[in-house]
Amino acid sequence: TDKSAYFGKGAQWATLKKGGCIDDIACFTEEETKISADLYLAKGREQSISHQFCFARNTGNCTGGNVASMGQVVSSSRKWHKDDLCQNWMIETPNIGAH
Repeated sequence: TDKSAYFGKGAQWATLKKGGCIDDIACFTEEETKISADLYLAKGREQSISHQFCFARNTGNCTGGNVASMGQVVSSSRKWHKDDLCQNWMIETPNIGAH
């Protein structure tokens, strides 16, 4: 995850969280993978990569693609919580709006 782009002050996820559009943010990391030096993107040397990504629960409080339309509630029959997800791959969620 690019912490400042997604969670920094005025960033995408920070704005959605502050506006009540998303909640229960859960971030994960994947197992490190070795990239062969023979691959074009490896630039002639073996490398290790590991991606990080986040999920969030849509609260249903925002529609139309922006926070300005808050208050228009979209009902959802399916409920989940971040604790329902794979705990052993979870990482600490960045501080919202701190960057």
